[in-house]
Amino acid sequence: MERQQELLSTEIGNRGVENSGPYAGYLNFSVRVLRGLPDFLNSANLKYFEPGYSYLLSPMFYFLTAPVLIVILSAQIGKLFIWQDFCLKRDPVDALFIVGFLGLIIYIYLDLTPPSTYLVDFACFRAPDELKITEDELIELANKSGKFNDAAIKFQHRALKNSGIGDETYMPRIVFQPGHKITLKDGREEAAMVMFGAVDDLPAATKIRPKDINILIVNCGILNTIPSLSSIGNDMDMLLPSCFFRMGAAAMLLSSCKLDRWRSKYEMKRLVRTHQGVDNRSFKTMHLKEDAEGRQGLSVSKDLVEMGRHALKANINTLGPLVLPVSEQIHFFTNLLFKKKPSPCIPAKNPQVQLSTA
Repeated sequence: MERQQELLSTEIGNRGVENSGPYAGYLNFSVRVLRGLPDFLNSANLKYFEPGYSYLLSPMFYFLTAPVLIVILSAQIGKLFIWQDFCLKRDPVDALFIVGFLGLIIYIYLDLTPPSTYLVDFACFRAPDELKITEDELIELANKSGKFNDAAIKFQHRALKNSGIGDETYMPRIVFQPGHKITLKDGREEAAMVMFGAVDDLPAATKIRPKDINILIVNCGILNTIPSLSSIGNDMDMLLPSCFFRMGAAAMLLSSCKLDRWRSKYEMKRLVRTHQGVDNRSFKTMHLKEDAEGRQGLSVSKDLVEMGRHALKANINTLGPLVLPVSEQIHFFTNLLFKKKPSPCIPAKNPQVQLSTA
């Protein structure tokens, strides 16, 4: 029987600086190895208690409690003689003091409130019609390339049929040249075509000048013409990208200016990132590699769906307490506390959250 790997952790103790001996003046510390501790980093239950601390540190908490404290303070001040004297004499100094105090509270609230981020508008790249390809045309190009055996051709045909991808998709121009050897120039031309096609449409839709944009962020997955019929082998896990992946790009205009709120389509509320790269199965679900013949391509593992499910579950566990209404959080907490059997979920008429995965 394979022995289960034991969980280890370390604890560092600081003993101060040595006063005598050969190590005088050096920092003395000790390291203890602790065994059998639970893996708190991978425990999703601890995330349920995190929102309580976030509510305590949230500026909205102080914004709601400040009026209550002001009312109580005003009631106590009203009992003093100085407040009655102020009401009778209308001393402008005291009036300015109170106005300044209220202004200070408003300034502190605005300073503690994090700046909002707005999605003003976005534009998607629309490829020209000459890059449109059907399923039959892709299989025909795969046959003409001479790079695939019969088993690989049948696998691609079956994958295309089961993928649900129609005949109105687009692929890079290099796919229509199976005998062409890919160069860096081809990858740059494809990247420039999709990025400039999306970026050129965005200023026209938002009426914004390019010089008004302060920060430009470019995110490109792989600067290479992938998929390509000349850069993949007969490995089954490396044939899937040519069946599923297509070409495209999107340009988004984000703004942190409060004046852009009226014309923005969305307001970015929360951003939760889930990284599962520490798991070797998650790391190898999609990565570049070479086959036995030295051809480089993108490998898609069969564990992609399972690892994606784990990542989505961890992401929802973190995002749920941040976006769900208080009533739903109380309902979940009571079920978690009393271990009640969950009742069938009935969709609400006006749902608070709509999930969409890509």
